[in-house]
Amino acid sequence: MSEKKIQVYFPAQYPIGTSPSQRFRIEQYFSYLLNENITFNIEPFITEYFYPIFFKKGFLIKKTLGTLNGFLRRCWSLRKIHKYDYIFIQREASPIGPPIFEWLYTKVFRAKVIYDFDDAIWIPRISESNRMAIHFKCFWKIKHIIKWSHQVIVGNSYLFQYANQFNKGVVIIPTSVDTVKKFNLLANQDVQKVSVVWTGSFSTNQYVEALSPVLNQLQKTVPFHFVVISNKRPNIHLQDMEFVEWSELNEVSTLAQCQIGIMPMSKDEWSKGKCGFKLIQYMSLGIVPVADNWGANADIIENNLSGILIQSADEWIEKLKILIQDTAQRKLISHHAQLRAKASFSLDNNFSLLFPLFRDTILP
Repeated sequence: MSEKKIQVYFPAQYPIGTSPSQRFRIEQYFSYLLNENITFNIEPFITEYFYPIFFKKGFLIKKTLGTLNGFLRRCWSLRKIHKYDYIFIQREASPIGPPIFEWLYTKVFRAKVIYDFDDAIWIPRISESNRMAIHFKCFWKIKHIIKWSHQVIVGNSYLFQYANQFNKGVVIIPTSVDTVKKFNLLANQDVQKVSVVWTGSFSTNQYVEALSPVLNQLQKTVPFHFVVISNKRPNIHLQDMEFVEWSELNEVSTLAQCQIGIMPMSKDEWSKGKCGFKLIQYMSLGIVPVADNWGANADIIENNLSGILIQSADEWIEKLKILIQDTAQRKLISHHAQLRAKASFSLDNNFSLLFPLFRDTILP
């Protein structure tokens, strides 16, 4: 443990425990930071009171009040910025508007900003429930935040290529899972009926909806149980399908009951920025990952060893059918997938990449 105490400020976007990106790229490292004598203060832009309505249609007045509240609280927090050794920003300090706070942190207060992002967030994109926000998002600000930052963390090589244009202090740290305390189960591959799972959220339901015709066709040739874990039911209808509303409590236990996990993607620039986290979740539990051969998926999966990469709609049917019928092959891939997850995507492994970013202050 380092002797000198380091103080870090997290101007987070969302309340603790609500955002997958924030949970897995920041929050699960908190105990590790404390063990290294690194203390922190996390202040969400959107409070717990306003968060439940922010991704629902309507509620314009409440959303406006919640946003104004966030800006006022960010302004109030500036009075204590000088106390911190680092400011750790995940995606952006405010979900809309220009990079006012990032500019103040770096140019006025001369703070060291560690900037983390895990999507191609410079590409204009907005959820259906908040379409008006596209006029206020200021996607152009991402390159400026990168330029001003002391260190930049990205989730995959595509994001690295973008960030490296503006800052040479860029490091790739994949999104991690706790393979010791949480993602520590092993899927049972000896089952009479195979369960194929997809996990995601309202913002990624479109990917599994696009694969729906393939899954329907596949169920006509080979029986399997299809499980969807999301915070919103996707618009798909299969003969044998179960929808499980996502919660942090049932996340691992529901996944671990399945044998094959899928990750379909649209082959566009936005999807290249995706960091394949659902594949890492599948692999850590010994669930056989099957994914479109695009973006970070090809960096995560060793094709035909720790998972299967798909080139076409026909291959989705062909490869899934083989896996559903071949228990021995599923067992072999399951074994290699779990080994790879523990070796490359565990908390212990990736904290060893994160911790050195604080060392210029920690070490004498």
